[in-house]
Amino acid sequence: MAHNAARPDAQQTRARVTDLHAQGLSRNAIAREIGCSPSTVSKHAKALGLSFDRSATAVAVAAQTVDLASRRAALVERMMKLAEDTLDEIEGGEIEQVAITQRGEVVRTTRKPDMTDRRNGVTISGIAVDKATKLLDRDSGLETATSTLDALEAAVGAAARSLLDGD
Repeated sequence: MAHNAARPDAQQTRARVTDLHAQGLSRNAIAREIGCSPSTVSKHAKALGLSFDRSATAVAVAAQTVDLASRRAALVERMMKLAEDTLDEIEGGEIEQVAITQRGEVVRTTRKPDMTDRRNGVTISGIAVDKATKLLDRDSGLETATSTLDALEAAVGAAARSLLDGD
């Protein structure tokens, strides 16, 4: 289907891009002003040898990167705590079970962990440590933390093998 609206002349568009660029407008602001896509503005700016100040974008990206690293670090802490708590519960020798009767009464009992409990605990701990390690690997400059986590993962593995062997 043919588009009937008259397209602006490329020379007129480039002249307008040059003028608005000289006024300090951003690429997106120029696109809004002349009614075209930001990629069209970029194409014309490149042909004209113009560039846009991307420092504000760089600062925003850097800030977001720091924020995400902080959130990943918090997740690593939570995952490691989960792994530790899970192994502590199994090593504690008793697991609390909570049941609700048909009359709505809460009944709490304890029992010794069986092999299924041990396997599940080791699986949960192993997955938590593995995911924590992968999150740390995403952040550059954390080689020491990663090697520490690798050592901790080995210790969790050894403890898991010990639990499964019945020690």
